[in-house]
Amino acid sequence: MADIDYAAWFRFALNSIGRPGKHHILELFAGHAPMAPIAMAYGHVNLALDIEPKMLEHATGARAAANALFLPLADGIFDLALATNASINYLPENAALAHHLSEIGRVLKPGAVYVFDCCTPGRAETLHLRSMRSATGEVEFSHQYDRVKGILQTLVTVSGRGSEEHNQRIFTEPEIRHAAKAVGLKAEQTVANYGLPVGTGVEPIVTWVLRRA
Repeated sequence: MADIDYAAWFRFALNSIGRPGKHHILELFAGHAPMAPIAMAYGHVNLALDIEPKMLEHATGARAAANALFLPLADGIFDLALATNASINYLPENAALAHHLSEIGRVLKPGAVYVFDCCTPGRAETLHLRSMRSATGEVEFSHQYDRVKGILQTLVTVSGRGSEEHNQRIFTEPEIRHAAKAVGLKAEQTVANYGLPVGTGVEPIVTWVLRRA
């Protein structure tokens, strides 16, 4: 697997806002918050949230442990919300997706955007029964897709540290569009891999841009 070009991902998201200025950015499911140093280098204010405090220990800038379904934030304060690395697929069901998008709509300013990427059913199909390695070769990802349940199971094995299983709910495009529309978010754009070139063999992630009215 190739290294992730977070700077290019950030530029795509930033351009999606559609207006200049110093922006307030919310990085969700942040982990070590890879977008934070990039956002700050551009002069923006970034807040990174993750449900696991330990995931944020190596993050830079403002950060807090919080559940993406219940954001401890005021209404209408962010110009951009971000969720990368198919994090949205860790929401377990359509009801959770709808509630999450409702919270996003609440904390975004009017006209602001939510940019996220996700694994599609087509990508899950091409990952089924395949194993892939990280660029360093230290991490192996083995996939199995349950088409009936819409669940992608991934066994992540880190050299010298053991393995753990991750389950992702693979939402369809109509499911995402319906959930977004129900809470007043307009699906403005979908594009493969933040508009960057894509490889062959496995379908790319799809990047969504949802805009608050």
